[in-house]
Amino acid sequence: MDLEKSVIRRVVSKCRARDIESLLKKWGWLTDGDMKKINFRASKRVIASQISDICKAKGLREEVGDLDLLCTQLNSFGLKWTVLKLKGSQPKTDFDPLEIQDRLLGLLEPECHGEVHLNVKSFGGATWVRLYIKDDAPFRATDTVYFLSYPHTPILITCRMKVKIRDLLYSVLLEIFQAEEIKELQLTGHHLPSLADLALQQNAQGPFQKYRDLMEEENPLVRSRLLKKTGTAPEEIVWESRLTDENKEQKERRQEKLDGTFGISTQPTLEKLEYKLNLRFRGTTFAPALKDRKDLFRCRVKFEGPSVLEGTKNLGKSGLATLPMPRHLFKVHSLAKNHFIIAEIDSSKRAKDRSTTE
Repeated sequence: MDLEKSVIRRVVSKCRARDIESLLKKWGWLTDGDMKKINFRASKRVIASQISDICKAKGLREEVGDLDLLCTQLNSFGLKWTVLKLKGSQPKTDFDPLEIQDRLLGLLEPECHGEVHLNVKSFGGATWVRLYIKDDAPFRATDTVYFLSYPHTPILITCRMKVKIRDLLYSVLLEIFQAEEIKELQLTGHHLPSLADLALQQNAQGPFQKYRDLMEEENPLVRSRLLKKTGTAPEEIVWESRLTDENKEQKERRQEKLDGTFGISTQPTLEKLEYKLNLRFRGTTFAPALKDRKDLFRCRVKFEGPSVLEGTKNLGKSGLATLPMPRHLFKVHSLAKNHFIIAEIDSSKRAKDRSTTE
């Protein structure tokens, strides 16, 4: 029961105090009588101890992993996620959750030296998997692995994990899904819904979003999405009739360009855009000493914030960024990645490509 106690302590520590009771109700393994035995006004340490005692009396063991998985589903922003894609001629992606669980257990148990704890649940249109391999070492939260698969698609999303566990898991997943390769899409972040949307709707992002929104509104078979609460934008303030906005036409032109570039919808939440540059230095006007250097200028540029794409769009909207913006910014949607390498193009190769095209 030591493992279950450690998992429960971790779950309780991750939750806000006011959310613990509702989480246990969603879990569904505790009765009303059990819930009355828990003092939700006590410290988290006491709450975790009381929950552990109840679970021990009821003989709940693997079910505690379901509680941890449910907590992770509801608080997915607490982990950093990486998007993967199955490569191969015909990967098999139509498994149901129980089938995935049986196959994973069958392949992992012979390869692992410790106990394999596996929990699989459906949530938000995806199959969620929690994996923990118990060995002689004490429980380490960082050894718990979470990943998602989306039925009938080659997309997988995983959390950070140790290299040893990653190599084992990837080899098992290749066998289960009958794929030849698992490729990382260079798309990472904490906002799981945005990552999934970019990966699954890669060709319906940015300026094409309006067509997808229209299709979802008119299609009775598509569930209507939750409306986001929007505050009053500065432009929506009712001005006095005697006041005139002298820059109204300029703002409208900027907004039209931005809508054509980014689309009219709220941008996907990406906390980082990263560029690795392997280029010749071109700022010779400001650094003439570097004019004759032929070696590449290597550097890394990061844009970070709560939502980089939305922030970039707002910079253009306020006039603080020059329009039109660079192409690499509005191609983030269609490329479905937020890590880029910008390298020097070989002139001979470019000429060869042109001649082939012509």
